[in-house]
Amino acid sequence: MGYLPGRRGPGRRARQPALTVTAADTRLALARAAAMARGDIPMDALNTHTGSLLDLPTAMPAWLAPVQAVIIPITDDQVEFAHAVEARLKDAGLRVNVDESSGRMQAKIRNAQLQKVPYMLVIGKREAEADSVAVRLRSGEDLGAKTVQEFLDVVLPVVATKSLDLLTPRSSTEA
Repeated sequence: MGYLPGRRGPGRRARQPALTVTAADTRLALARAAAMARGDIPMDALNTHTGSLLDLPTAMPAWLAPVQAVIIPITDDQVEFAHAVEARLKDAGLRVNVDESSGRMQAKIRNAQLQKVPYMLVIGKREAEADSVAVRLRSGEDLGAKTVQEFLDVVLPVVATKSLDLLTPRSSTEA
């Protein structure tokens, strides 16, 4: 009798996951990446370390994530506006992609969440007409519709201060 997948018995071992990434591994990887960014670790270690770090879908801080935001147009009618938003965000220094796949919007959002993209910008007919984007965080939190400039006002301080949070707490003078 041969090996039967998923069945246990005498002489058969349970399958072990090929790789288990713990929270401690993630913290260590982020600490090493931050040390390399500061210049504390020689840059020749950069390729080896970040290569292994970027291969895993790890929830990185927004400033370190390879893709900081993904723009998700609901229909093909909003793709042109999505590319215009992409250009504005790239001009501001963010790493952004437009998801032009033919999947449903919920599937695109789920894919971005699985890829651990910090910000998802959903663009529908109303958002395109109002020159705005509906902002969602990778945690699933919906921030609602914001103009592109309002989104930049939220994200750029997070990236500039290398915050570990996706949102900066408001100071008492802004409230």
